[in-house]
Amino acid sequence: MAGSRERFNYTTDSAEILTLTLDESNGRATVSGAGRITPDQTVPGNSKPQGFKPRYCLAFLTSNPQIRRRFIVGDPAAVPNVVAPGATLTAAVYANADDTPPATAAWSVTYYSGEQRAVVPAVAAPDTGLDEGTT
Repeated sequence: MAGSRERFNYTTDSAEILTLTLDESNGRATVSGAGRITPDQTVPGNSKPQGFKPRYCLAFLTSNPQIRRRFIVGDPAAVPNVVAPGATLTAAVYANADDTPPATAAWSVTYYSGEQRAVVPAVAAPDTGLDEGTT
């Protein structure tokens, strides 16, 4: 469910801090009870490079397997908690649109994807040395 968007810090596998704009509720989700992606008010990071895809996991609500969500895993230290067999995470469940605080529940992780970066081609190819007939 898309809601308000907020900027969050994301730590890459190479310890670089990037700022991602995410759905606020999904960005505040926790992995194994500890916050792993933080609002960027304290340390603003670099903008996300083109072709970069953050690591994430897919999970379903343990009490209702038909409810599914995608969670960004913002800290590489949380990866062992997500990829372990039978991994779970704790996150809010949004049942309705009223102003009551959402309840938290257990989510069972079904899939994990590591971060991906696009391969950037060389800026310029060297001259082949062939004569093209130009003067």
